[in-house]
Amino acid sequence: MANRDSSLHVNPDSIECRAQTSPIVALIALFAVCVGVSLYATTLTDIFQSSSDRELAGPTADRIIDIHAPGGVLDPTNVTVAPTSASMSVPRGYQANISIYTDSDEWQYGPHPPVDNTHTDSVTRSVGVAVDSGVDWGIIIVRVWQ
Repeated sequence: MANRDSSLHVNPDSIECRAQTSPIVALIALFAVCVGVSLYATTLTDIFQSSSDRELAGPTADRIIDIHAPGGVLDPTNVTVAPTSASMSVPRGYQANISIYTDSDEWQYGPHPPVDNTHTDSVTRSVGVAVDSGVDWGIIIVRVWQ
């Protein structure tokens, strides 16, 4: 009988005692941690990103080409850079200079960019340009600054 009683007696040192949780609770906790890290990273990005870090020239050039080159050919006589124009191709609060070059001619629109180019965003795009003799291959350079 003594043997039988000792077999019923459980020694706590011989059994591993581990806490377990259900997989659903673990997934919910993981989701909460991921959401928290995402919110933290988004907030830091919004705090430390200044307006000068944003790319402005690329989207501005794309809008100018979309508005003034319907069909892939830019008519340089119809380009406007005024923020009050109907096209609104230049972001509010910013100034832009648009330069269009072909082999035979060039056009400049807007004020000259500041000499200090550290705060000027610039982009160059290739585009077909309408000229007197038809269509010539050219480039458009868009510079945007505040």
